[in-house]
Amino acid sequence: MSAAHSFLTSGRDLKFDPPTGVGRIQKLALDGGPGVFATSYNAMTGDRDQERLLRIQYAMRGSHGSGSALVHKLERRWQAATGRRHVVACRSGAAAVRLALESLGIGPGDEIICPADVCFTSTIFRSATGAIPVPVDISPHTLQIDPASVEEAITDRTRLIFAVNRYGTTPNYRLLINTAEKHGIQILEEATHSLGAVFEKRPVGSLGTASVWAFEGSHSGVRGNGAMFATDRAEVAQLARRLVLCGSDVLSNNDTGELCVVGEDGKPQHSHPGHQDEIAYGAENSRINERPSTYAMTHYDAAVAYAESSDLEDEVARRSANGAHLANRLSTIPGLSMPTLARGASHSYRALPILVQPDELGLPEVLSAELRDVVVAAMTAEGVWLDPWSSQPVGLDGGFDEEAASRMVGGAACKRSEFPTAKAVDQATFVIGNDRSPLGSPHSVAVMDQIGDAFQKVLVENASRICELAHERADSLVTSDPEAKIGAPPST
Repeated sequence: MSAAHSFLTSGRDLKFDPPTGVGRIQKLALDGGPGVFATSYNAMTGDRDQERLLRIQYAMRGSHGSGSALVHKLERRWQAATGRRHVVACRSGAAAVRLALESLGIGPGDEIICPADVCFTSTIFRSATGAIPVPVDISPHTLQIDPASVEEAITDRTRLIFAVNRYGTTPNYRLLINTAEKHGIQILEEATHSLGAVFEKRPVGSLGTASVWAFEGSHSGVRGNGAMFATDRAEVAQLARRLVLCGSDVLSNNDTGELCVVGEDGKPQHSHPGHQDEIAYGAENSRINERPSTYAMTHYDAAVAYAESSDLEDEVARRSANGAHLANRLSTIPGLSMPTLARGASHSYRALPILVQPDELGLPEVLSAELRDVVVAAMTAEGVWLDPWSSQPVGLDGGFDEEAASRMVGGAACKRSEFPTAKAVDQATFVIGNDRSPLGSPHSVAVMDQIGDAFQKVLVENASRICELAHERADSLVTSDPEAKIGAPPST
């Protein structure tokens, strides 16, 4: 078996036989039985929503009417949480990536190596700076960007490695850093999912030249809009802030709301009288950008993010405890496996990716995608929402540069089949807790046990039925009916 598909088998000679005589097996909810969850675990209580609103109102009242003051308070909180020396708040995740590229000096024709299964970035790279995205395969072990593939893709035009810490784990940063230092290139971390994770005792997000976090969709555990850009390099941070403030080095003091110059340490140096807009948008200070900034975070978004991040440490701790508990429970379920952590890395459990293994259920002739589809349908009926690994086909979003990709694949165009591990993972994997996460607040390990019970019911108690449905799914695809509803009675 190839290395690209090694994760599909666990190395154990485990074949599952459904238990006999062990109580009464509950019928799958997919077949009309009761679901494990009577109501959705995603429902938020009114008290919790009210608490969020009160936090936002309090944050806005404490800003002295200056959006810049509140933004700076948020930036200082993010500095403490991530260990970065300089943090600049942005309007959105896309804006943060664009700001990073400009601040790091990425320009037309520069090549950016990125994982093949993160599609949205390719368009941003091209539209923001004219850079060329160069996709590479992911590791079959960590499911993150593969350091060996990165090394092979480097040319004399490579300027940046875009390392995405997906779903709470990390790539092997030791190997990536060694490669970057060897070739004199920079690393930009997309650390949204790994807030709270560490690599070799350093916070993830503090390892590369710069890093970004996005808030959209509560991806980082902070609900709302906006994003953060961070770096330890003073000159990069200064350029980023000037781009955000349309050429100014000025922002509001976080305590008084007065205007002040930002020093190299990212802290206010001295106050200036006058109105913020007169300085931030004055012609004499528009040395970088003469148009109104599209990067700056709004006052309201800063209030939401500040309120949502007030218990960030507790939220990270809860996710870690819940995720570790659930992962331990699922490790005993046949037919499932999880990615391995790089040496020295921890898991923040932003989400939990799970790979299906047909061989463990005695289904060597059934493709992983077919079994995955059946498990997702069955678990959804039980009340557990599962998300796909990727929302778009690997490497086919239209943004990847075919000429750059062709150097890696012997002159062929950039196609999905050229990234075998990314393709296999895309077909075999579902994710617990991506957009509808049960891993964070207000859920406890009791909910994790219920999710484990649902998997036990589906893949242990009803293993024979799942095998039957997987075969039906395979047959429906062979007969060119890929939209056939899983579990539906055959047509007559």
